[in-house]
Amino acid sequence: MKLVGIEFHGFKSFADSSQIRFHDGITAIVGPNGCGKSNISDGLRWVLGEQRPTAIRGSRMEEAIFQGTERRKAIHRAEVTLRLSNEDHLLPVPYTEVEISRMVFTGGDSEYRLNGGLCRLRDIQDLCRDTGLGANAYAIIEGRMVDAILSDRAEERRAMFEEAAGIGRYKDRRRVAARRLDEADADLARVDDLISEVQTQVRSLARQRGRARRYLELRERKLAVELALAQAELTRLGERHAEIDSELRSLEDARVHDTAQLRAAEAEHETLRTRLVDLERERADNARKLMAARDRLGERERQRLLAEERARHAFGRLQQLATERRELEEHTERLRAEIRRLQELVEERRSGLDALRERLHGQEVELAEVAERRQALEAADAAVESARQAYREERARLQARRETARAEAAELVRRLEGAQHRLMTMSAAIDEQARAVEQARREAELVEERRGQVGGELQAERARLSELGAKREEVRGRQAALGERLQAIAARIEALRPLVSGEEGFNPAVQAALARAAELGIRGILARSLDVPEPFADGVEAYLGAYLEGLVVDDAAALVRVRRWFLDEYDGPGGLVILPLDRVSEDEDAHLRLPGGVRVSGPAAPWARRLLKDVELGGETPGAGPAWIGRRESLDAQGVYRLGRPYAGGGTLARKAELERMQGLQAELQAEANGLAEAVQACEVQVAGQSAHVERLEAARREVEEKAGRLAARAEAAAERLARSREELVIVRDTVARLEEERAAAQQREVAEGEALRTLRPAGSEAAPDPEQLAVVRASWEELREGLTALQLDEARAAAALDRAERELRTQQQAESSARERCERLAREADELEAGRAGAEAESETAAGDLEALFEEQAQLERGSRELDEGAEELRRKVADLEALLRRVQQEERSHAERRHELELERTQIDAELKRTRERLEDEWGRPYEKLTREVEPASGGYAELREELTEIAERLSGIGLVNMLAEQEYQEEKERLEFLQAQRADLAKARDDLRETIRQINETASAAFIDTLDQIRANFRRTFATLFEGGNCDVWLDDPEDPLDSPVEISASPGGKRTQRIHMLSGGERALTALALLFAIYLVKPSPFCVLDEVDAPLDETNIRRFVTMLEGFKSGVQFIVITHNPVTIEAADWIYGVTMEEPGVSKIVGVEFSEYARGAVA
Repeated sequence: MKLVGIEFHGFKSFADSSQIRFHDGITAIVGPNGCGKSNISDGLRWVLGEQRPTAIRGSRMEEAIFQGTERRKAIHRAEVTLRLSNEDHLLPVPYTEVEISRMVFTGGDSEYRLNGGLCRLRDIQDLCRDTGLGANAYAIIEGRMVDAILSDRAEERRAMFEEAAGIGRYKDRRRVAARRLDEADADLARVDDLISEVQTQVRSLARQRGRARRYLELRERKLAVELALAQAELTRLGERHAEIDSELRSLEDARVHDTAQLRAAEAEHETLRTRLVDLERERADNARKLMAARDRLGERERQRLLAEERARHAFGRLQQLATERRELEEHTERLRAEIRRLQELVEERRSGLDALRERLHGQEVELAEVAERRQALEAADAAVESARQAYREERARLQARRETARAEAAELVRRLEGAQHRLMTMSAAIDEQARAVEQARREAELVEERRGQVGGELQAERARLSELGAKREEVRGRQAALGERLQAIAARIEALRPLVSGEEGFNPAVQAALARAAELGIRGILARSLDVPEPFADGVEAYLGAYLEGLVVDDAAALVRVRRWFLDEYDGPGGLVILPLDRVSEDEDAHLRLPGGVRVSGPAAPWARRLLKDVELGGETPGAGPAWIGRRESLDAQGVYRLGRPYAGGGTLARKAELERMQGLQAELQAEANGLAEAVQACEVQVAGQSAHVERLEAARREVEEKAGRLAARAEAAAERLARSREELVIVRDTVARLEEERAAAQQREVAEGEALRTLRPAGSEAAPDPEQLAVVRASWEELREGLTALQLDEARAAAALDRAERELRTQQQAESSARERCERLAREADELEAGRAGAEAESETAAGDLEALFEEQAQLERGSRELDEGAEELRRKVADLEALLRRVQQEERSHAERRHELELERTQIDAELKRTRERLEDEWGRPYEKLTREVEPASGGYAELREELTEIAERLSGIGLVNMLAEQEYQEEKERLEFLQAQRADLAKARDDLRETIRQINETASAAFIDTLDQIRANFRRTFATLFEGGNCDVWLDDPEDPLDSPVEISASPGGKRTQRIHMLSGGERALTALALLFAIYLVKPSPFCVLDEVDAPLDETNIRRFVTMLEGFKSGVQFIVITHNPVTIEAADWIYGVTMEEPGVSKIVGVEFSEYARGAVA
């Protein structure tokens, strides 16, 4: 198997389609740094299934896609295709050439293809298993992987040994077998649990069979006892139902009296409440005005104080500014005078320097002429001239040192004056900083006082918030009480609604007929067509009597049907009143006058008009008409006088009228509840507003606290600056003292040099060949030389003096400019302060005038508030007295209503209990109650005796517990299931033993293969190591020989002349050679079809590189080497060269060249 070629498209820097065709031998890939050479090795690793982005130098797999440049756009996918020759069929596929492709898209999804067909990553990994290929195999070695091969973490290198030993498939099989063994153990545990559970169920079902027989016997006796008890209970409930009906009628009479008394008291209470609400509203308005007046008063007072404070501050600052401006003006005048003096001095010194330089130039020319003459005589008079020259040089040296000391002293004097001036300036600045610290402290005290004021205001507003919260809770309490009343009314309406809309209260015959109304042709009942005012409901019922239950039918045919049903089919109590509509004419009766307040509707309306025609309604005594109806009495046209309700089963109209009244009252109370809800919402708004105000005050307090913190920090910073300035002042004083000492020392040196110059004497004269001429020439030369030296010294002193004067002039000019700018700023500040002071004084005077008017307004509002408080207190006393009366009346009315409600609930409960008793028996025994009474003989005995027996039976049944009536059938089913599970367990145990044997065989086979391979690698490693290092010792062994499949692989190496040492103590080059020796040792055991070496020769010197190249040439006959390198020795050994360039920035391009023997010789 060989590597044929690789093609890139959109992978990293290979934006365009780029292809490399590999050949036998060594292929070198060269190019400058950053051109994309290593992207080739990344592409090889990536196409073989690498899943770690860091392995290809990225953080996300999408970064493998070309990201674009300044000239090119990014693309949406990257693709790498690897072509392999499989003529030896090392790869387990029936192809002589294999093509592996991988694509990645911008979303991070990958796609693999094998010879053009889609496949999985697992398919690629299985294909490369134990062939030396794969993303993690030893076919691709990078420089950074040398450290991984030889790292202290031995498990990182073990993968290469396993790949060479070919035990990967064994370890995969072992992992699969181990996973299946774990699953088998888990299945056995589950089966054991199931067997234990089923065995328990079988034993339990065996015990349940006897329990079921005892249970059936007790159930039969329980039915007889429960039937006897139910019959006794039904009789008792019927008697209690009749008692409740009687008491309800008595309570209905008491309700009418309570209602009249309550309405009168409520009317008066509502009047007082309205007056009190108006008064409270007026008090609230006055309180708001008073609060607003107080706020305005406080705000105006604060404005006045603030204006006065601004005016005082402006006045004080103006005085400071005036003083500072005078000082600055005086300082500026002094600086200007000094600048004029320095300008004159600079001009004077510049003119003198120019004159000196002209004289110096003439002197130098004349000295050169004399020097030419002197040189002719110097050879003969060398000794004398040498002595004189030494004298002159010493004298010039002494003069120069004296002048240097003098100049140094002058410079120190100047620096001393500058330091003293700086000392004075710093003293003034320190005074100013001390004043700033004091000012910052005063401002901090003012802010602290303001914080106290804000805190007091915040406390008052919080109290106001508490008052609003209490008011809100009061309104909520009223809302809750009204809600309870609404609930009571709703309960009463719910109790009345079934009585009004149903057939309850009618005689049994009417109820039975209405149940078959559609069949018999009944249109309705007269009572449901009437709407009567509640006070006259009893009178109308007494007047109409049995007519209220009259059944309305269309004609005589319907009457005949009802008659036949009643006489032939109905055998119960009661009777019927039939009202045929064909006996009355709706058109003729439409003009009949109904009593005032009475409304009729529905099919019975014609009969209602006829029965109530010419009847008067209301009044304390009968009127002049033939018939009259009062509140609880009535007189008919025949002169029959009725009091109360003389007919049984009445109350229908009264209940209907009460229902309407209760519904109206419910609507009124609901409206009141809505009003209270709005009041609660208004209170919520007030509370929210007050809360917001409190929050604003808290924010203001926080702001004041922050300001106080800032001022404290500013004061602290100013104090720190003051301290630093004082420290700097000490330093400057030390500098002044040091400069004075240095000046004194320089003056002493100047005196010492002058004394040495005075004591210096010239050396004795010697005979010269031409003394007179030599003397004249030398005298002339000396005179000119001394003059020249003096002029040079004068020129140097003049230049230094000019430079000092110019520097001092620039310094004074800068100081004058700064003083002038400071003076202008002070003038602008003074103008602003003067304007602010005038405005503040005017504002203070205006505020003082406004305060008097505000105090008078506050006094008037306080007097009005006291008067309103007294009036409100009087109304509250009256309202409290009336509310006490209302509570007493309402308490009586509620007690009556509660009693009625209790009785109605009890009656409903009795009805429900009657129904529930029958249904309980029917549900428990699964048969209708009538059928039970027919089929079962009730038990005999007293109620208490039967109840005791039932309790005993229940206890015995409870003692039996749950009974399974299908125990026998379930027992057989569970027994069969137990036998099945036991057979399954035996199969699982056999499978587990087989898996353990398989794992043992795999371990033996893989261990033998790995140990054999490791022995071969050890022998090869020692040979290749000795070749590369020309001697030395190395070894490779298992850290745990007892566990060869998981033990770490350890390596030791000792180059020639060195002791055996650990790998991490080797140098970089030694580590690289050791790693290469190990790789070649592995190749000797199981050669990889190709090997990519990415700059592994970088740490090697020239000698080691040549050994490395020799090793490559020895292996290249069986292995394709792709070497990414910069080293010319490695390039020289290559058979093919591919160059990677970036003609376009960010885009790699590949150029291939065959490196022939001629070219190799040229390189050599």
